[in-house]
Amino acid sequence: MEATGEQLVSVRTAHQIDHRHVLGRCDDHIHGDVAVAQAAASDPEFRAALAYRWAPIHYQDVDVTGGDSLSGRSDYLSRINFDEDWSTSDSWEALAGIKPRAYVYYSVVETSSHWYIIYAFYHPRDWADHPLSGLDTHENDLEGALFIVARPGSSSSSTYGTLQGMVTVFHHDFYSFTPQGGALRGGDQDIDGTIRWKESGGYKRPVTAQEA
Repeated sequence: MEATGEQLVSVRTAHQIDHRHVLGRCDDHIHGDVAVAQAAASDPEFRAALAYRWAPIHYQDVDVTGGDSLSGRSDYLSRINFDEDWSTSDSWEALAGIKPRAYVYYSVVETSSHWYIIYAFYHPRDWADHPLSGLDTHENDLEGALFIVARPGSSSSSTYGTLQGMVTVFHHDFYSFTPQGGALRGGDQDIDGTIRWKESGGYKRPVTAQEA
């Protein structure tokens, strides 16, 4: 499955995530000034609010054809322990009897100038709807996106900083995206496209999509 910021127009229907549920009611912890953001950067509640602020509108393509699709259920996002145990050696089989709820994992790492937020999407099955699937079919798949957020400074009054870039990954391939007119430039990695946005939960959010 491929998670990129480029394939948004052609994405089919899918499993849209309510980030207020996935990340919790983080808007209850929103603060109003840069000083609070700087002081609270290491606070778990602030990190949760930061992750909620930049949580993307994520669309998951769902394929209902093929013997391994479980009528589309194999493309649903899930918790790693969706079957109530942490053994992932039986995830392929366990999915057949469970309709998982959508979950997103996140991580926040900070430097003096930036926050780096990872959003990760787990599927118990990564499968291919063709007979020569090879390594495309396997158990336990985790892919996601790294968001590069400049921390508030003298030139910004935003509590949650400014999104400067997004790097998506599937398998060993990486794709980089920046806002229109953004400050980041290509180097060892090219800039592959422009981030697209959508309003939700009182914020303008980046949009991501994931192939079946």
